[in-house]
Formats: sequence, structure tokens, C-alpha cells
Amino acid sequence: LRGRMSFMNERSNLLESISTTIKDYRSGEVPESTPDHVERWVKQFDTDAQIHILREIDHIFKTTYYSKAHFLTFFDEHINKESDPYDFWRRANILEIQKKGNSQREILNLFEKVLKKQIGISFREMPPSDGPCVYIDDALFTGARIKDDLLPWIEKYDQDIVNLHILVIAVHRLG
Repeated sequence: LRGRMSFMNERSNLLESISTTIKDYRSGEVPESTPDHVERWVKQFDTDAQIHILREIDHIFKTTYYSKAHFLTFFDEHINKESDPYDFWRRANILEIQKKGNSQREILNLFEKVLKKQIGISFREMPPSDGPCVYIDDALFTGARIKDDLLPWIEKYDQDIVNLHILVIAVHRLG
């Protein structure tokens, strides 16, 4: 009985941990994750495999999932890295050029909130300038997504020299 209780406690703890970790995933688009939701999801697998799957998913999410709060902190730290952050971001051309997916749009919305809070600028309200171009996204894995987004933009860009900054929260070693 003690072993069964320990197993059930571990399962409950894992369901709670996973749902808490991904609570803000696609916030506003899908219902907030709950232990019951995670329980329904894991039940699609064989009963004997479920606890192992929950352990692995919990570990993976704890080490690779970036919450909204994590992005806000990351942007908060990086906005002030320039010697004159106000001048840099006032002149920066934030690129919104991603062709596939919504991740860049969501990330840029978070970035703009932090930029407004930190230095009072909305990059979407700033006219184009001769300042640096900044591409912001969540991660660089192989580099293919960034390359696919940037190549068409570079081909249309009317200057020979571009000061391009790429800001990502995660980089894979082979990226």
C-alpha cells in the first residue's frame, strides 16, 4: 500500500509540475493547462509507460520551456545592454519578417511591452531609419528559419551594408 501511495503522490506531483510549467502556453488561445488536462493527455499511452513519460516530459519542460515571464526578464536585461539604449532602440528597425508560424509576432509583442516600460518607445510607431536592423525570435537551432526569413529581406534591402543584430533566447550548439 505504501508503494502505491508513493506512486500516486509522484504521479500527482508530476501532473501538477507539468501543468504549472506550461501554464502560460498559448495563453488566450487555448485553455490554461491543468493537472486534469495533463492526465487526459498521458492516458493515451500504455499504463505502464505513463509515469516514465510524465517524468521525462516534466524534465524536458523544466529545462527547455521558456515561460512568458522568462522572455520578459530576458528582454528586460537585453534592452539596456547598449551604451545608449534610448538612442539605439529609437533608431532600430525591428524586423517583422517571419513567414511561417506565429512565434515571432508573439515574441515581438512581449518585446514591445518591455521596450515601452523600459524606455518609453514603441518600435511599431517609429519611422524607418538608417539605424541597425534587429531580428528577434525565440531560438536558433539549425539556423534555417532565420536564414529563410532573412534572405528574401536582404535581397530586397536597398543598402549594400546592413548592421544586423539577431536576438534569440536560446541557441543550439550547431546553429
